[in-house]
Amino acid sequence: MKPSSKTMIWTGGKVALAAALLAGITGIAFAGWMNNADGIFLSVVESGLAWCM
Repeated sequence: MKPSSKTMIWTGGKVALAAALLAGITGIAFAGWMNNADGIFLSVVESGLAWCM
């Protein structure tokens, strides 16, 4: 059975919304990391885990 065009549009919309949400969350996480990168790195160095990076 061939899916209707309305079903295909609905599925495509859900996929696009999920991709946009994932991109937004990733962007926010990256921006937070960029703002606090030096503090994150120094805390890792102090705890002795810098060799893992």
